Formats: sequence, C-alpha cells, structure tokens
Amino acid sequence: MNHQIDSRAKVFQRGAVSVVAEKGVLVYSHGHRRYAEQAIALACSIRLHNPDLPIAVVTDQDPTWFRACVDFVIVDDFTEWPGWLAKMYAYDASPFERTLCLDSDMLVFVDLRPVFAHFEGCIFTVVEEVIRANKWFRSMDKVREVMPNLGELAFAGALYYWERCSAAQELFARARKWRLRYEELDIKHYGAEMEEVLFALAMYEDGLHARSALAGELCISLMWPQEMRVEQDVIAGCCVVTGRGLSERRAWMYYYGGALHSYGYLREVMRLRAAFRNSTRRVRFELLIQLRAAIRWFAAPPRGFGKLRAPIEKKLHSFQRNFRTGFGG
Repeated sequence: MNHQIDSRAKVFQRGAVSVVAEKGVLVYSHGHRRYAEQAIALACSIRLHNPDLPIAVVTDQDPTWFRACVDFVIVDDFTEWPGWLAKMYAYDASPFERTLCLDSDMLVFVDLRPVFAHFEGCIFTVVEEVIRANKWFRSMDKVREVMPNLGELAFAGALYYWERCSAAQELFARARKWRLRYEELDIKHYGAEMEEVLFALAMYEDGLHARSALAGELCISLMWPQEMRVEQDVIAGCCVVTGRGLSERRAWMYYYGGALHSYGYLREVMRLRAAFRNSTRRVRFELLIQLRAAIRWFAAPPRGFGKLRAPIEKKLHSFQRNFRTGFGG
C-alpha cells in the first residue's frame, strides 16, 4: 500500500478563509523550520489513519513545504500575537465547521472519529488533566479577586476543540481581551505569554468545562506517562501505555519538551517518512530506521555527542545506498 498524498493543497490568507469541510484538524507551524518538520510529521500520522479527514496548517512559512501533506494552508502574520498566543485567532483561521486543533509536537496513532464523537456538541472544550491552576498564576489571590469561583484544575493547551457558532467566536474574542490583564493577574511566563490561561479564563466566564480524557476505549490524555512503559508503532496504529496497574490505548502522544529528542519520537517520525515514500520497504529498512533514530537520540541534548553524529550518519547513508543497489532497492 502506498501512502502518497495529493499535493494540491489550497492556500488561503487568514481573514479570507471560507468553510470547506464539516470537520478537520488544524495545526500551527511558525518560526523555526523544525516546527514545520514537526507539523509535517503530525499531518502524515493523521493522514495514515484518517485518509478522508481534511488537515489545515496555519503558518508564516513557505506554503510549498506543506503541500504534500495537508489539504489547506492558511498564511498568517504572527507579529501581533507571537508564539503560543497565535492560537487566539484560530477560530478565524479554521476552514472547518468542527475543529480539532493539535500542537505540532504530537503524533496520532488512531482513527479520530471516536474523538470527534466524544467532543460533539461542545461549543469549545479541552481535555481535562489534573494540573493545579497555580502552574499558571504566581498568586491565586489576585485572580480570585476577579473570578472568585475559579477552579483548581487547569489543562494542557496542546488540544482545543470548537464548533463554528457565535458563542465560540465570542469566547475567542473574550480570551483575547484577558491578555490585557496578563500582568495584573500575575500570570506566569514560560518564556512567553501563554494562551492556555486566557482560554481557561474565558471558559470559566462562560461556565464551560473540560471533557474527560477517556473517549470510549481510547485515552486522549496529553500528559506524558511518567515511570510507565510506552509501546508505540505509528504505522501499525499502536500506542499502549502500561504501568501502575493500568493499561491505556492512547489516541496520540504529546512529545513536549525533551520528549521531542526521545528515541521513540525520532523512530516514529522516520517510520512515517519511510511509509510515505515507499511502504513496501518498511520491513527491509526497519533496522536502519532504528539505528538512525538511536544515533540522533545519542547526539541530542543533554548527551551532546553531536560531533559524532555527522560521520556516523554519512557511513550509514553510504551503507543504505549499497544496500539498495545490492538488493534491488
């Protein structure tokens, strides 16, 4: 089976986006080239298990980078709302009636229809996670002066779901207004202003709640499984987390922070690349994929053996070319 993707993606400017599909996945990629590489890997993982589900990327990068893996490219300028805050205008950027917005540093392992069914009917929602709100606020007293009924639970902003309606549009507008009070409420900076807390304040204002991290038999949690065993194979559609007497089948993995340099993430991205180039070589090159992933992991921070990576990979590429020639690849 060949997983090649139609390369005729439509390109829009944000503000001129028309609704073209009942549901789809929206991904952001801006700034450094590595974010584009992450978004492309995510899009390929979605396409592999959801061949008919439209994918859109919002970017300030070269649209041609994405045309081989997404259906729509929305060109945006992130000057006024940089970094994570770019999502504050995601409602206007989405070409879908029902939008699942995922961070680029994720991979999807399953058919997403059960996830859309889990969120259906929600104006705007997120996945409930057990994270204390003081992760966001230096002082809970200041924010409770404004919102005395603010709950203790927060969420990871790697996923947002909304349905196109005036109520959702107004929620995005109110979230943007909360940015004006970012310093007054003593909200923490994690290198930049965060959009999560602004959406949370708007949700609490509207009495909206997060959805359970269980979608039927699927776990849709975004939390990294600490001290648990992770078995993942994106091509086979397998992502199982076990430990502490639990066994969860995950819909996706969120590789935030150092997890992007993990052997597991690097290996799965290489498997995706091989599958979309020529899936018949999957078995033949599996050992090479694992070797290359191990080398990249070994060279990544904090191990820092980067000087060794280039000569080793050069030898490996040479071996791969000889392998193809000698075995008819």
